[in-house]
Amino acid sequence: MLTATKLPQVTTTATDPVTGLVYISENDVFTVGAGYLNVPAALNNSAKATLPATSPSGQFIFFTQTVSLVTGTGAIWVPALFGAML
Repeated sequence: MLTATKLPQVTTTATDPVTGLVYISENDVFTVGAGYLNVPAALNNSAKATLPATSPSGQFIFFTQTVSLVTGTGAIWVPALFGAML
């Protein structure tokens, strides 16, 4: 989203007080998301999309145990924005 507040990659942990299990969360494009909606900025923005705003998807590659972003044909977002988050 053009007016979204972008998040740096941050890792947080939470511990279940009953079981003691530790859960790890990363705010990246695959877990928490790429950013937060800035409602005032969105309402004040007059930019018009000329193409569909399709979202990327993740493709898991078994042999290399990696995930790649795959763009749709109508993607208008910039892949470089997510490069540091992978």
